[in-house]
Amino acid sequence: MSDAQSLEVAAWAAADGTATADQLSALEADPIAWLWALEDLLEATEDHLDVVRRIEGPERLQVVSDFEAELARLEAAYDLLARVGDSSSAVAAIAAADPVGEVRLQGSWQGENVVVWAAGPGTAPATAEELSDRLEAIGGPAVGWSQHAAVLLPSGARAAALAIPVQESLGWLVAVGAGLGREGVGASVAWLGRVAVAAVRLVARGSVVPTLPGAKRPDGRTLDLAVRWAPALVPEAVLDRLTAAMPGPVTILAPNKADSRVVTLEVLGAVVHAIVSKAAGMLELPAPPPHTNTTAAVAEAVITRLDGSHFVAPVAAGAEVSKRLDRWAKPATGPMRAKLVVQLEPPDSGNAWFLSVLGPGVEGGLLPIEAAIADGKATKHLLDELVRLERILPALLRPGAQRRGQVYLSQDEAWELMTVTGAAVE
Repeated sequence: MSDAQSLEVAAWAAADGTATADQLSALEADPIAWLWALEDLLEATEDHLDVVRRIEGPERLQVVSDFEAELARLEAAYDLLARVGDSSSAVAAIAAADPVGEVRLQGSWQGENVVVWAAGPGTAPATAEELSDRLEAIGGPAVGWSQHAAVLLPSGARAAALAIPVQESLGWLVAVGAGLGREGVGASVAWLGRVAVAAVRLVARGSVVPTLPGAKRPDGRTLDLAVRWAPALVPEAVLDRLTAAMPGPVTILAPNKADSRVVTLEVLGAVVHAIVSKAAGMLELPAPPPHTNTTAAVAEAVITRLDGSHFVAPVAAGAEVSKRLDRWAKPATGPMRAKLVVQLEPPDSGNAWFLSVLGPGVEGGLLPIEAAIADGKATKHLLDELVRLERILPALLRPGAQRRGQVYLSQDEAWELMTVTGAAVE
């Protein structure tokens, strides 16, 4: 990540109240660049808001509300910095998200659960009764909580804690992430809320894929299987921003040396699965097959159990479908995602439209896809993406083409690409 990108990530985290000490130090050292970063973020967010305001559908109000809340936070940060004129004063105000001497509600990630406790720098942690009262006062979930072992703090004190499955706390987290109910909430809960909002956006735009993880049963011959929904096509800028802004309390219960990027992806994945599996449970689907002894039956079970309910299958059949789904999903979920360009040139004198597929070369420029695949050694991801594209655009497989990834389209085919198929490709 470049210095400019790092500063932009830090500026966003500061506006969101989740900036780390290092990020705040970087902002304080260069207030002019901080102001410029906020201006760039404001401009980009305003552009995005203009786009989402043209969305039609039931999700419009929520998406517009999310972007308006982001814009409000950025404007508040910009006004604060411009008003005080002193970066150290602005940092002091922003760092007050978890001020010394004040107890605030904190959230830690553990498996599929959010563990909450209350403490603050230089204070004694809240007792179990005080924690319950605090949750009720800020409008936390009324049900779903269970007792959790006390959280050991760096000071040596132990904070009373409660745990709740992410699906039970989702509404609350999204509200906090959108800027509601922040009174008495610490940076770690606010960060978990921002991740939840990011996951909701992924689901709203369909950036999810099904996977089929399995665990071998004691008999050694069968697998326990269940559909698991995973986030797909996560923008790197979003992931970098969330990862860089993760407050320390989030991973206080995680194993030593927990990777912040891995934890961010875990939270995103848990929220995505919670939303999509619940929605899938509301669909009217055919009954699952009574037996799942063959690959075809396992595939049918996947389609009828999109809600994540468990089923059992022989190791061979279950593993085959699981691997197929994994291979299909990997290009959309893996860290290296090639972006191909589908280019359609104006019609020639014979009214034929030339379509070509381009891919990034080793030096970053776009090349015809065959040349891009041959331009380096680690280009299998380009080939995988081309195969996916050919499934969506069967015209690319038309016999007679001189080079792979190049084909002439008729007037009707070009119109179909521009009005219908292009959206699927994108």
